[in-house]
Amino acid sequence: HYPESEFAIPSLENMAESYVELDQYTNAAKTYERVFTNYRDTDNAETALYNASFYYNKGENWQEAIDANQKYIAAYPDKTYSTDLFFKNAGLYLKLDNVTEANRIYEEFARNYPDDPRAVEAYYERGKYYMDNGLSDRAKSEFNLAIQKSETFRRDGKDPNAFIAGEAVNALGELLHDDYMAIELK
Repeated sequence: HYPESEFAIPSLENMAESYVELDQYTNAAKTYERVFTNYRDTDNAETALYNASFYYNKGENWQEAIDANQKYIAAYPDKTYSTDLFFKNAGLYLKLDNVTEANRIYEEFARNYPDDPRAVEAYYERGKYYMDNGLSDRAKSEFNLAIQKSETFRRDGKDPNAFIAGEAVNALGELLHDDYMAIELK
């Protein structure tokens, strides 16, 4: 009833936090998004939109999280979080089984941020998706690309994202072990 009140934004933020306490993450996200939409010119808008993305994700509303991320990227393209949310969208598309869009984002990310260690993670996540969906040949290829990218970073003196590269080696080892165990001697 009082959108111009100095208490309007704190009221919405308190309401969002109450939803979080009740584990109603979608309602919390919608409330935060309302802060962004209605009070875009305030200092609270950026944080509210980021929180909306976070709580949509926590509530497993993948498409809404992607939409909130896209709004954030459009509204704040120069912020560090924009890059993070852009990368995160690929993983969210994988949760929606939209491999085409996820791959497009991973490729665009690798092209736009070639020195970012998350490029290793991009290959690993695709490999993991393929592995979980029974496409072991494609998974092996992606895991090998993750390992190669990590080695390239290491040679160039950049962060090789060694943990993710190690996870790729481990997953590749599992697939190769499964292949070995499937061999029948006749």
